[in-house]
Amino acid sequence: MQISANNVFFATLGIALVLATFFVAPRTDERPNVLIILIDTVRADHLGAYGYDKPTSPFLDSLFKKGVVFENAYAPAYLTFQADAAILSGLYPSESNVRTWTTPVRDDIRLLPEVFKLYGYTTSLFTWSGLRGYFGLYRGFDQVKKYQTIQNFKPSSRDALDTIRSGARPFFIMWTMYDVHVPMLAALPEFAPERYEGPFATERNFMFPQQSVDSISYYTGDEEIRSHTKSPEDAAYVRSQYDSGIRRVDDSLRQLFSELEESGILENTIVVISAEHGEDLGEHGFFFHRDIYENGIHVPLAIIYPKRFLPRRVAEPVTLLDIAPTVTELAGLPRFEAGEGVSLLPLMKGRAIESRVLYIERPPFKEYAVIDWPWKLIVRDPLRGVEGLSSEPINDFFRSLRKNDIATSDELYNVQTDPGEIENLIEAPQYAGVRMGLVGEAARLRQRSVDALKRNDEISDIRDERVLFSYP
Repeated sequence: MQISANNVFFATLGIALVLATFFVAPRTDERPNVLIILIDTVRADHLGAYGYDKPTSPFLDSLFKKGVVFENAYAPAYLTFQADAAILSGLYPSESNVRTWTTPVRDDIRLLPEVFKLYGYTTSLFTWSGLRGYFGLYRGFDQVKKYQTIQNFKPSSRDALDTIRSGARPFFIMWTMYDVHVPMLAALPEFAPERYEGPFATERNFMFPQQSVDSISYYTGDEEIRSHTKSPEDAAYVRSQYDSGIRRVDDSLRQLFSELEESGILENTIVVISAEHGEDLGEHGFFFHRDIYENGIHVPLAIIYPKRFLPRRVAEPVTLLDIAPTVTELAGLPRFEAGEGVSLLPLMKGRAIESRVLYIERPPFKEYAVIDWPWKLIVRDPLRGVEGLSSEPINDFFRSLRKNDIATSDELYNVQTDPGEIENLIEAPQYAGVRMGLVGEAARLRQRSVDALKRNDEISDIRDERVLFSYP
C-alpha cells in the first residue's frame, strides 16, 4: 500500500497532538493543592519514624506510614532563614544571597510561590516574625501572616484552616512553625526526669549559642541573662523539654489533620513535612543549633500523596533543595530549574536517580560539608586565602560562635556507622582514598561558592555591621 505525503503529515501531526496533551499542565480545578509544613528545629533521630525510642511523634509516625519517607534528608544550611530561602529558591545561600540577616534574596531569582501563583494557585505563608520581609522571601505570596510568639501553632493553625476552608483552589501553603525552638516550655511529665531542680526547670528558657563547652548563657521568663555551668542533669532535662515540644506539635497536628481529613481536602493535596534544621542537645559540648554535625542538619522529610504514591522508605540521600522541583512536577507544572536540586519523583516510584554529592553551607562560610553518603567531610575555614573574600564573621553574633568553637580542623566521618560523629577519621590511613575523593568534591563546590559570593558581592554589601541579634 502506498502512503501519501499528506497521510504521513497528518499522522505525524496527530501523534504530536496526542503527545502534547501529556505536557500541558492540568486545568486549574484539577491541580493538586500543596501544603508544605516545616517544623523548625526538629532533628530526624528524635522521631519514632526514624527509630527514636520515646513517644515524641505517634501521629507523625502514623502519617508517615501513608507516604514516602526519606531516611537521609539534609538541610543545605544550619539557620532557619537560610534553609527557608533554599527551599523557596532551590539554591544554596551562597547562590541566593540569603546568607546573613542583612543580605536579601537576589531580585532575578524566581521563588517557588511565584511559580505556583503564575499557574493559578492562591499562595499563603504562615510564619514567625523572625522570617522578615527584608529577606525578600515573601515574593509570590498572596497573603503572609506573621506571629510574634515563637510558639505559634495555635494562631497559625487557625489561620491556615480558615484559608483552606475559604474554598480558594488550588492552594499553595507554606507553614513554618517554631514550637520546638527555644525558648522551650517546661517538660511534659512523661518525658521529664524524676528529679531536676536546675535552672532550666522554669516555664520558659532561652539558650544562647554564646557558650563554651562548660557553661551556657540563658535567660528565664524575666529575661535576666545568667550564666550556668552545665551538668549531665541539665543536658537530660533540656532533651526532655525538646522531646516535649515535639510531642506538643504532634498532638496539635493530629487534631488539625483530623479536621482536614473530614473535609476531604487531603484527597487532592500534596503534603510535605520537614524541618529547616535540627538541634544540638549536648552533642559535641553544645546546645542550640550552631554547627553542621548530623544533629543539626539531618532532618525528617516525608511526602504524603496517597492518590499517586504508595508508602515507601527511601535511603538515598536527598536535600531540601529537592522540594521545589519535586512539588512543581507533582503538580504538573513546568520543571523548576534552579541550582542542584532534583525531582524526587523517580525515588518515590522506586526508581534510582543519579548519584550525587550533597553540600551543606555554614554562612558566612566559616565551614561547609560534603556528603557522599555514608561519608561526610567537614571543611573548616574554607575561604582562607581567597582573594577578595574572607570567612571572618561579619558581626558579634558570628564572632561569638567562632570564638567558642571546639573544632578547628577538618573532620571525616562514616555517618552510617557513626551517626554521632564521635570518631574523626581524617588522619586514618585506611581511608585516605575516601578522604582524597571528598577533598576533590569539596574543592569543586568551594569554587562554586566563591564564584557565587563574588557575583553577589557586586550586588550587595555583605559586610554590614548594623544587623542586630535575631532568631531563629
